[in-house]
Amino acid sequence: MKCFALLILCLISGFSQAQEYKRFAFGLKAGAGWGGWSKYPSYFNFNYSPYLGREIGPQFVSAYAFGISSKYRLPARISVNLDLLYLSGGSRLIDHNRGTNAFGLPVKSINEQTSRVNTLRTPLYLSWDVTKWQARPIISMGASYNRIVGGHRNVYSYLSTTGETQDETQLLLLDIPSNRDLVHDLSFYAAVGLNIKDRLLLEANLWLGPLRSYYFANIRNIPISPDSNIIIDYYPPIERTYHNRAILVTLTYLFIGK
Repeated sequence: MKCFALLILCLISGFSQAQEYKRFAFGLKAGAGWGGWSKYPSYFNFNYSPYLGREIGPQFVSAYAFGISSKYRLPARISVNLDLLYLSGGSRLIDHNRGTNAFGLPVKSINEQTSRVNTLRTPLYLSWDVTKWQARPIISMGASYNRIVGGHRNVYSYLSTTGETQDETQLLLLDIPSNRDLVHDLSFYAAVGLNIKDRLLLEANLWLGPLRSYYFANIRNIPISPDSNIIIDYYPPIERTYHNRAILVTLTYLFIGK
């Protein structure tokens, strides 16, 4: 966390000196979009009948981000940018199956896992204003350092033959050895958008990072020792989270510009 505190101090310092150095701009950035996809989207197999089929695979989930953005202008309409964003994303894996049993009666089963992973992200990137117009296209590319700060997974299942339903939330624990090495990572970052008078930026942002498999835990109020009143059941990573893959539309307002 020390690196994030240092980053905030640097941005605040730059903000205080921005009146003297007009090349520097500082502002707020926020947006929303989707996260959690792979090259294998969910598909539906009818198995030769409109009443029999299976839908299985990863799906998009909602994502949002907000934070601060800084920009330093260079010659040739190029700028160096550094952001500090809180991004909440995740992934969703579904397995919906329906058919008939031995007696010809309809059978339906539902299995869904929805992971929500919250991260602090610091994309460092170069931007290029394509033209000199007051409202001009802008292209950005760089890398993002990401740190997970929390998360959870919701597991839902239903079987029509028994009526049995499972619906529970499992926590993402960051201090266990299986997850500790996965807290930090780097991802590719790119954006395209519109720069309006160096004050307002409307952009489509893309993050592409490594796929991760985390251990989640269910906490129950069962004594396990004289000094504790909880027991933690660890669940193995039976599916990968795609939270490092996100597409967000963001709006940035720069308080200080040229």
